[in-house]
Amino acid sequence: MAYPEQVTFLAVEVVIVVLRIYVRWVDAGPGSWQVDDYLMPLVGIVSGCLIWTEWFVTAELGTLTNAYMSDEKRATLLDTNPAEYKVRQLASKLIIGTWTMSAFIIWGLKICLAVFYSRLTARLQNLRLQVRLAYFFIGITWFAVELTILFSCWPMSRLWQINPDPGNLCQPGISRAYIWVYFVLHVITDLYLLYIPLPLLWKENISMRRKINLLSLFSGGIFTMAATVVRTTALLGTDHVNIGLWSCLEIFISIFVTNAPVLYPLAGRWVHNINMSRVARKIQPSITTTQSELPQTNQKIVASASGTDEHGSGSDSNQCTTHTLSGIVVVQEVSVTTGPAPAEKIGATSCYPDPGRNWDFSKRSLGSHWSVRTGAEARL
Repeated sequence: MAYPEQVTFLAVEVVIVVLRIYVRWVDAGPGSWQVDDYLMPLVGIVSGCLIWTEWFVTAELGTLTNAYMSDEKRATLLDTNPAEYKVRQLASKLIIGTWTMSAFIIWGLKICLAVFYSRLTARLQNLRLQVRLAYFFIGITWFAVELTILFSCWPMSRLWQINPDPGNLCQPGISRAYIWVYFVLHVITDLYLLYIPLPLLWKENISMRRKINLLSLFSGGIFTMAATVVRTTALLGTDHVNIGLWSCLEIFISIFVTNAPVLYPLAGRWVHNINMSRVARKIQPSITTTQSELPQTNQKIVASASGTDEHGSGSDSNQCTTHTLSGIVVVQEVSVTTGPAPAEKIGATSCYPDPGRNWDFSKRSLGSHWSVRTGAEARL
């Protein structure tokens, strides 16, 4: 049975990847997908394979590898306990696979983030070169990590050799070549990816609150680096039982941080819809009252935030009513029809849209209802 933490990480990763696919499907459509939109599902699949492999090595094989054995035990293990001999060889081979999958996931996520930055800076000539350099650095560093995994110990069969002792470089579970090359190149590329958006956001002419929110959103690489430090410390120390768990945590944080900028608009729309539903419930009693007072007229209810009073103006056949809600900044126009109106009166007063106003009837990108705007944006 897998550890509950690993199952939880995997379940949340699946939800994140599915939400990302949904957002990109609705916003861009499959015909406009880019490399990151295809790479992210593949990363999710490989992450599932990694979690299963690390669980298997830990729970089923007991994390027994070709490391941490005395020379005497190495010399006699095949004769005294051939089953353990085979288990140690299998675990060593699987750990090589976990290193390879980890490198693919982490550097694949870096590519996804770089592609996102390329869309973000498409019209900024001074930053396009930095994004192109990011592709180059990511490719070179990933190639260096893979070369280290495959060729730091040669011939490769020594990576699962039991007797004689193959040395630290040929013990994949604790190989310092693996650990330091992976750690250093991982952190360097993360620092460079942080360098791309942060100066741009800091110079933007936006409110400090929004600036802090965006800086926090794009600074997630700091948490990824922190997880990498913890995992590296565990590998260099003696806590080898929980290495698989720390690796799963590192992958989970990386997937969350990489997808956060893509999912941020979706979360904003959800919050906006929830707030608008609350406002609609607050103004509904006023709409009902006005409707009962004017049984055969067309009415328009406008909510704003300049005070707490209520007033109306109009003629006998048409009346505009303004409701003001204290503490909420909402600019929304709602037309309520309580009965048939003569065709010649439609558009006769300002209660109805006319060609001279900038009306915009547009379907929300992630909803099934229609919004009516007069050039002013609803804000909560």
